[in-house]
Parts: sequence; C-alpha cells; structure tokens
Amino acid sequence: MVDYLEGTGIATDGAVPVDGDMRTRAADVFAAGDIAAMPDPEWGRRRVEHWIVAQRQGARAAAVMLDQDPGRPEVEVFWSRIAGASLKYVGYARSFDEVVTRGSVESGSFLCGYFLRGRLKAAATIGMPQDLVAVERLMRYNAPPTAAQLGDEAFDLVQAARAVK
Repeated sequence: MVDYLEGTGIATDGAVPVDGDMRTRAADVFAAGDIAAMPDPEWGRRRVEHWIVAQRQGARAAAVMLDQDPGRPEVEVFWSRIAGASLKYVGYARSFDEVVTRGSVESGSFLCGYFLRGRLKAAATIGMPQDLVAVERLMRYNAPPTAAQLGDEAFDLVQAARAVK
C-alpha cells in the first residue's frame, strides 16, 4: 500500500508513522487514513482501516495545517450490518479482561463494554446507539464509565455524557 513511498524515509513497516496531529516525520507532510500509523500508548503504533476514522483524521490534519485547534482526539468508531442488525463499535480493545453487558443479548438490544485493568477500552452495541454515542463522548473526554456504572441500567450514560466538558 505504501510501496510508492519507498526510499523517502516516510514509510516504515508498510505504514506512515504520524503523530497525534497526523504529521509525518517529513516537514509539512501529513498522512491520514489506511496508511497512517497512529501512536497508541499501550500498543505502540497501529493503523485503523475504517472510513469514518480516515475522514476524522483528514479533518484533524486540515485543522492543524490551517493553524486551527483540532480539538480533542476522536475515539475510533466503526459499524457494520450483520444478519440484518447494525453493529456499532467505539474504542479499541486489542485485549480485555472483563466484559460488562447492559441490556439483553437475547432481545437484540445490548451494549457490551470491554475493560482492561478496570478501564473501558471499547464498547459495542446492537440496538442501543444512543448509549454508545454517550460512551464515545465519555471516552473522548477521558471520563469513561466504570464497569459498575456500565452494568447499572439506572446509571444514565446520556446524562453523564452531557455533563462532561
């Protein structure tokens, strides 16, 4: 995918390493999308191959190029239709040691949170998109719900998301 960059010093291991603002190691060169290897505090660098992430990365790069505040880093998002159901996912959980479910898998309306060492790393849903949007916002503002909060259906995720600044 990045063979055309061979010899430029920009690409490494089949990707273009970038910083959190999409800058490459070459001055005034930015990369976004499938080729961009983003920094990950737990796993080093990794590429994300989802179009919404590429779109958000491009917008971030453009803001930085224009000397505008790009805002808080986005949380990864993707969705897919599987067997007639819409599966939506936020975050990244390469590994996890606890799964907490809200709602009911049997009814087809549930949200699962994937925790690693007590911290929410990702969440997936079928049938509870508003809760997932709330979780995405909470994660983006470094205020993710705890396992107890996510598992407690009385805990209002949407209200919690509205309260973060």
